[in-house]
Amino acid sequence: MSANKKNKNDSLRRRKFLKAIGLLTTPSIISVDTAKAIELAGSAAITEDSKKNSPPYHKPWRALHLNQVKVSGAIGICINHTIEHNLLALDPEVFLEPFRSKTFRGEGYSDYIGLGKLLDAAVRFAVYTKNEKVIQLKNKLVDQTIQTQEADGYIGTMVKASRMWKLWDVHEIGYIILGLTTDYQFFNTGTSLTAATKLADYVIANWHSKPKDWQSWGQLGIENNILQLYRVSLDKRYLDFVVKELNLPAWRIDLELNTIGKTHMYTDIDMCLAQFDLFAITSQQSLLQSGKLASQFLLDRNGAVVTGAAGLWESWNTDQGGRKYLGETCATAYQIRLMDKLIQMEGNARYGDMIDRMLYNALFAAQSLDGRQLRYFIPMEGERVYFKHDTYCCPNNFRRIVADLPGIIFYQTANGVVVNLYSTAEANIQLSSKISLTLRQQTSYPATGDIKLDIEPSEPASFSVALRIPAWCNNAEVKINGTTHQQKIVAGSFLQLERHWQPGDQVTLQLPMSFRLVAGRVRQAGRVAVLRGPQVFCLNPQQQKQLADTDAADLTNFIIDPNSLELINEGESILNSVSCKVKMGDRLLTIGKPMELKLTPFPDPEGKVVYFRVPDLAAAQPDELLKGNMH
Repeated sequence: MSANKKNKNDSLRRRKFLKAIGLLTTPSIISVDTAKAIELAGSAAITEDSKKNSPPYHKPWRALHLNQVKVSGAIGICINHTIEHNLLALDPEVFLEPFRSKTFRGEGYSDYIGLGKLLDAAVRFAVYTKNEKVIQLKNKLVDQTIQTQEADGYIGTMVKASRMWKLWDVHEIGYIILGLTTDYQFFNTGTSLTAATKLADYVIANWHSKPKDWQSWGQLGIENNILQLYRVSLDKRYLDFVVKELNLPAWRIDLELNTIGKTHMYTDIDMCLAQFDLFAITSQQSLLQSGKLASQFLLDRNGAVVTGAAGLWESWNTDQGGRKYLGETCATAYQIRLMDKLIQMEGNARYGDMIDRMLYNALFAAQSLDGRQLRYFIPMEGERVYFKHDTYCCPNNFRRIVADLPGIIFYQTANGVVVNLYSTAEANIQLSSKISLTLRQQTSYPATGDIKLDIEPSEPASFSVALRIPAWCNNAEVKINGTTHQQKIVAGSFLQLERHWQPGDQVTLQLPMSFRLVAGRVRQAGRVAVLRGPQVFCLNPQQQKQLADTDAADLTNFIIDPNSLELINEGESILNSVSCKVKMGDRLLTIGKPMELKLTPFPDPEGKVVYFRVPDLAAAQPDELLKGNMH
């Protein structure tokens, strides 16, 4: 066979594969959300060997591609601020220059940059926005990264003596592979795929030289990222490397308690996600075990605090402590990815509720209100500190997860669509070869629970529209074209609306929101947090002169009057939300005159405390996310 004919056959084979798993949309541009299509495709990638031994694995739901969704509302504010005031405000040279000079020696934690993660985020934002400035930034990052590649394939920041086995070289290499692979998948950039392949080959060629005492967490991300390269290239060497050399199938999560500094949440969840992806190829059931254990730890074993954040000093933790080193932003981003993966695999609304909680509290609180500054940790008690660099893991993982948000609002199923998150948005979905659907969502959520959905199929058609009914809402109401829907609505489940839809049909969903007091656990026992919808409220002591210098530990001993909670409509003051008034004091409320203060949503940058005492704990209820009701 001639070289030209072989290349043509390889190209056709690759295109057929990409089309089968939903990665190919047009003859010239692969413009889909790469990670989502890879992680959540409706039909799995099956190797020639595994085809003979196991049936294809079909996930019940799959994410929409970035070019199918446009978002505004509260989520859109976060996306736009991240693009306009963070991504486009970066100095690319801070990221690129170390890859040109290659002077790092890996002798400490200060050298790490994070260019690979930035590449991945920039590509996704370029696809989503189609903004010329974002595309230009993406092109500059990609092109100049490739220009730093050496003849042996190496792309990195290290002097030769430190390559591969000093922190964090393998980690950075893995994400460079991912960023370049993502660029190829979205934009069909052949030079990016070539560079990613050469870099992966460099890793494989040098892996035999790994020191026996090397810290394996230094390879964080390499499994998943080389696996993504396999999913595109279909080169079985990359699958074999992940399975046989890195031994991904044998990895098991260790959730032993009281191991601060010995475990790492971000690493563990990344490995869980890599195993999920490998499961989509091999259908090996044991690959699902660790990810499910991680989710159970977060939801059922006090692993996550009331804001959805988790981990202390980046390690798994269950004491519900809320100060200083709580909730690494990397871990928050990967918790959202884990819940996103599980909801599509299992169709369990509880995971969507958890995403909601994390999104409007932990994730949004990791960013300044103008979008420019980001945080490494998101404590719920005490001062919140902004990270001083644009580089490193947390800032770039924040950008990456925000770039993913359009893909987790809606899902597509075998017979329709799912509305998972409530934010003003528009999606264009191909239901079949003949039927397309435009779905428009309008809402000021989470300020209110009023949602309007305009259903516009290209022609009358029968399909399902599923709505997530949050576990906190026991009296939701749905109307179709103004007529109340009579089907029983269960909190904490998905309501399936199956009918023959006409162009111009409209669904309205009302999720009445009232304040609720959620009982604290472990270290927070005897106190309550104030919630409304998915939002946690906090106290900003700067609003009261005599409280300005009060330590958060003292503020948590303040007593609030549950009967004084009163809604204040403040429009878009804090990510399209509202605040409330409450009476509180540092002694029994029946003695003296209590102060009247304002509680604000958790992303308030000056918020310092979430838990308070109440005169009677009978007014509190368990967190609805902890009930374990699976629907």
